Amino acid sequence: TSAIVAAGLPVNTNVVGATVITYDVRDVAYNAADTVVRTVTVADTTQPYVKTVQALSAHTVRIEYSKIMGTGVLTPGNYTVSGTGRGALSASPSTVTFIEPGKYLLTWNCPGIMKNGGDITVTVNAAVRDEYGNLMTNPVKRTHTGGAIAALPVISLLGGNPVNIECKNNYVEPGATAVDACGGDLSGSITVGGDVVNT
Repeated sequence: TSAIVAAGLPVNTNVVGATVITYDVRDVAYNAADTVVRTVTVADTTQPYVKTVQALSAHTVRIEYSKIMGTGVLTPGNYTVSGTGRGALSASPSTVTFIEPGKYLLTWNCPGIMKNGGDITVTVNAAVRDEYGNLMTNPVKRTHTGGAIAALPVISLLGGNPVNIECKNNYVEPGATAVDACGGDLSGSITVGGDVVNT
């Protein structure tokens, strides 16, 4: 047994694939035995899952998986956003792009805007697979608690500020304009309050 020569060892179990090991031996008269072959197949059957979800901006969320992903990972329809921070975002992102192995960027286009300070939950379709074809396992969703980001609407006053008028003259309110983070016009939604101007 100690005279057996094995070629192909050691087997690298960090690399998926087949390794062929050959066994040869000779007797004391230098007669060679027929070579015997063993095939060792290293497989990866570990199912991937969602590790983290993090809102990076008002329109982007980074998702991290436990493994390098494959089929379906770049399909926007395989992601669903929910939570108190979803705001006006569409249910699925507009695009999904690769960042680095296991990490992807989900991006929403305007006019969708998150609800600042709310929770952002991303759920992944269980049919998404890793690079070796393994289906997702739980957790298929994660939440960034309180992580939603949004630039607040901006109000711009029309006319001067402060306004000085002569007593007994009429005050004419010049009004204001407002836009949201996507540049959408909110002027018609402005609520005017405060003191009644008594001239």
